[in-house]
Amino acid sequence: MRTILLLCLLVLAACNDPKPKSDITDIELVVNNSLGPTEITEIKIDSALNYNFYGGWATDKTSRVVNGGGSGKISRVLWDTLTTRLDQIDYEKLKRSNGTTADAQELEIIVHYKNRIEHLKAEDLPGNASNIFYDVANSYITGKMQNVK
Repeated sequence: MRTILLLCLLVLAACNDPKPKSDITDIELVVNNSLGPTEITEIKIDSALNYNFYGGWATDKTSRVVNGGGSGKISRVLWDTLTTRLDQIDYEKLKRSNGTTADAQELEIIVHYKNRIEHLKAEDLPGNASNIFYDVANSYITGKMQNVK
């Protein structure tokens, strides 16, 4: 009887395998200037859900343009979504390009984890994984931000 009870407890414990926590501590989005009249954008989000923004952003997926700076908080759900998407593309092992684009904006996500930093450029991401850039850029819309001038 004890053996059966112990076996049942082991099976139940094995079924309740929690999702491993991401090692990501900070996510930054940097949009570097091209040679033309484009804006620089910087967004930094940390695991404490703090959000800092500077610059301006407009994409084909949103008509909202934000200028200046701001800070605020994002939701735990948004943070978990961003870190899960980065973990799914295996950001630690992506092949990196060494070149830069001539006259085009460069989109870069900087991932801080385990006292390391990975720089991910849009052109290095596989398939539609580059949508992570839009997820981070549009996070301003879902967060509770206060403008800072």
